[in-house]
Amino acid sequence: MIRKNKKTLAVCCGVFGLFTLYAVIGACAALFGVIVSQVFALLKSRLDEKHVRQVFLRQKYEALVCSVDEASASLLPRILNPEATVPVHVETVGKARSAYTLSLIYFPLLTPEVKDYMNVASYLESILADEESRKDRDKILKAAEQFSKARIKLDEAIRKNADTYT
Repeated sequence: MIRKNKKTLAVCCGVFGLFTLYAVIGACAALFGVIVSQVFALLKSRLDEKHVRQVFLRQKYEALVCSVDEASASLLPRILNPEATVPVHVETVGKARSAYTLSLIYFPLLTPEVKDYMNVASYLESILADEESRKDRDKILKAAEQFSKARIKLDEAIRKNADTYT
């Protein structure tokens, strides 16, 4: 009888051990599933943050380019006809300054070119605003040439760094 009980006990322990083994395997599988899902959730969150940052930088890059374009557009008619009674465009320097500020904050690789552009635009604006300087066509053309070179240099830098910032 004792032998029979030992055998029964061994069978019960074996069955209990087997169920315990299945329970441990199931618990490990569930834990592994939770870990994997958390890793993927963190990875997705990181990719979403990166995408949001790229969209934000692209918008700021476009704002910089628009500021430069608006500053140039306000100067062009006054360069072509300095004697015309075109109102002084204070926003020309303001738009160039806005582009410079954006470059300082978000786009440090563009800062030197934007600073040169802002300085030349400011100089040209001061010539066009001064009545005596407006009569000196050579001075206007020289400043306009500097402005054009600064704009071309800035456009090249914008094109060159577009992949870096967008």
